[in-house]
Amino acid sequence: MTRPSVALVTLALLAAGTSRAETEVTGTLDAWLGLTDNAQSAPDNSVPGVPEKKADGFGILAPGLAVSGGSRRVLHRLGATTSVTLHYSERDADTWSNRLEYQGLFALHPRTSLFLGANAMTTRAWSASLISPATELGATLQHSGTTLSLAAEEQLSHDLTRSFSGTQSARFAFGSPLEGERRPYSTDTLVGVGLERTFRGDAVGAELREELATISEPRVRQLTSTGVAIHRHDFGRSFTSRLEAGVLRVDRLTSGRHFWHPSALAALAFAEQGGSAELRYSHRAATSVQVGQTLLVDEVRLTGVLPLVQPRTLVLAGACAYQRGRVIEEDASRGARLDVTLVDLALAWQAAPGLGLGLRYQHTRQLSDGTVPPDPLSYRRNTLLAGATLSWPPETETRRPLRPPQRVDRSDDVLRSRGEQRRVD
Repeated sequence: MTRPSVALVTLALLAAGTSRAETEVTGTLDAWLGLTDNAQSAPDNSVPGVPEKKADGFGILAPGLAVSGGSRRVLHRLGATTSVTLHYSERDADTWSNRLEYQGLFALHPRTSLFLGANAMTTRAWSASLISPATELGATLQHSGTTLSLAAEEQLSHDLTRSFSGTQSARFAFGSPLEGERRPYSTDTLVGVGLERTFRGDAVGAELREELATISEPRVRQLTSTGVAIHRHDFGRSFTSRLEAGVLRVDRLTSGRHFWHPSALAALAFAEQGGSAELRYSHRAATSVQVGQTLLVDEVRLTGVLPLVQPRTLVLAGACAYQRGRVIEEDASRGARLDVTLVDLALAWQAAPGLGLGLRYQHTRQLSDGTVPPDPLSYRRNTLLAGATLSWPPETETRRPLRPPQRVDRSDDVLRSRGEQRRVD
């Protein structure tokens, strides 16, 4: 399909879904003051050309704007956020970032749904000095400069019969610096197809995935083929689980070497109107377009939002995650280790409609076999913040995440809650 054809299809989807859509505009403003014991994520051991570890105070100002449109058949959201971090002493650690993000859910047919997502971000940072979302976990490079990150994803789901459904998914990511004469880049492209049999509270199926990773310097082309069996189960109205087990094959196309390895995932999620939580473990091959490396990783993650005082006037939110990785070398052997630990806790109080006050603590620990840039280096960082969030209008549904349903019974289908029903058992 040519680029004009893709654009026409996208415009047709938007036009079909928004002919009777309700449009809502929301604005947010985050203002934080913080203290950190490592302003520039300096390594544990002194490295020539890399700043020493120093404590500092800083402030963050992050305005955001989102536009959402919806109908019974379509929901989409476009948002933009700018974040500026200014340090009191370590001015070289000052950062800025701009992020543009789109999400869309389309009920193409009573049996068919489509999810689309895309984002673009430019950042000038000693990257770990940015207070990243609690759900993100990855390695940090000790370097400054402006970087560009692009990402897109889609998932198409179709009910073949009342009991069988098929899915097709795709994902693309790109990362590259925007400064310097040499600008190495990394890409990660994944496509997948799946088939699932649904019962009253269970679903069993299988999925095949192909992932191509490319890194320009040093030159890497890697193909990862994965096949997994899947089981999903709903526990009552609030809990749902997902299990995956299978094998993956990693082919280093530049060297002709390959190896086989197990692939696994186990997740238990809880969701109610007042709060949510998820515990997840995964063992997989992954590509970091920011670091420019492919790794075998084990990751454990716990995330959640827990209201302490109803109705959600005092909320505890956070994430605890640990990722243990081994770099995949050119000859397909396992090389240097890269371990990341993140503890991110926040206490938020709804002081008034549209005004939230909060305290936040973040601990980051990175252990790496790298000794000099551009390899990731070992470091630790503790950060304490206090701030406020202004939102207008105060009560809005646009902050509810758009995503495909996770439960077997699809009771968490956002379009279904707006009146669009899909045929299920």
